[in-house]
Amino acid sequence: MEIIVEVLEETIMMLPMLFFMYFVLEYLERHQLDIFDKIKDLGPLYGAILGIIPQCGISVVVSLLFLEGKVSIGTLISVYIATSDEAIPLLLASPESYSTTIYIIVLKLILGVLFGYLIDLFVKSKIDKTSITYHHNEHSLMKCVIERTMKVYVFIIVVHILLSYLFNFIGQKQLSVLLLNQSMLQPVISSIFGLIPHCVVSIVLSQLYTQQLLSFASLISGLMTNGGMGLIVLVQNKAGIKIIGKIIGLLLICSIITGIFLTIICKYI
Repeated sequence: MEIIVEVLEETIMMLPMLFFMYFVLEYLERHQLDIFDKIKDLGPLYGAILGIIPQCGISVVVSLLFLEGKVSIGTLISVYIATSDEAIPLLLASPESYSTTIYIIVLKLILGVLFGYLIDLFVKSKIDKTSITYHHNEHSLMKCVIERTMKVYVFIIVVHILLSYLFNFIGQKQLSVLLLNQSMLQPVISSIFGLIPHCVVSIVLSQLYTQQLLSFASLISGLMTNGGMGLIVLVQNKAGIKIIGKIIGLLLICSIITGIFLTIICKYI
């Protein structure tokens, strides 16, 4: 029950965000309007700015927009890279980490914009909307919005509860062992670890960093791939193995390259 209550507290703010997004999408679809085309070129910039907001619901909303074909894959990646979930509030709880937190926010914003535009420039990815979107124009607007909102929200809660129970069973000490303290492979392991769609990942990474068991480069690498619960939405809506694999691959490439680069830079600072 404690886990269930905790999950509901963590995800409750996501519900009005999902409702609002689906309301807008349904309204635009019914009136054949498309306001997203006008801002598509600025997608990665807007995505990175939204991503730095410490709210896991942002990545979920943008993932759904990607599935609807409203935003590009570069915009989606920019949001995932910039998102830090629980890491920012946790680091801000320690006064000695204030300056580091600012560096993290600014750096992830820059990285989100940079990699977002590079991906849009070199990577093309289209979604087959007919297999993953649901149009119920024969029903009332509100009925469709509520149905689509609850379908996503309930799935996220179920997966979140299962992951929370798993992490609670394993324990944070055992999870920290996986990150290979002081190992040269730490940025790579952190990147892979960050792919787990759960807020406990960013918490573990932040705590290990404040305890000086995780390097700054490894912290950034892990937080870059930890795009909230966005990946859960892609799986739930059957985005396809190729699309999901491509997104995970791009996240890992961007994260590992950044981690290695920062590791080298930090040696000379």
